[in-house]
Amino acid sequence: MAEKLDPKELVSFKELLTANSIQVDALAQLLIKKGIITEQEFFSKLKQVQAEYQIKEPEQNCSNCAYYVPGHNGSIMLDG
Repeated sequence: MAEKLDPKELVSFKELLTANSIQVDALAQLLIKKGIITEQEFFSKLKQVQAEYQIKEPEQNCSNCAYYVPGHNGSIMLDG
């Protein structure tokens, strides 16, 4: 029989996604700020990985995805 979960310990998918996005944004900002990678390298790799995901999962098209840009106001759209 399945174990009953405590509702106080559950988080929504949106909360989980938000927490993950914040962590990824923080890491990207630190890497760019410390000069480990440039913004150009970051976005180049982001586009590459996005294209790889689209090949593996074509129905998961992210052509309208917005990405946070460290040092910029708001987010931007990547051209696919």
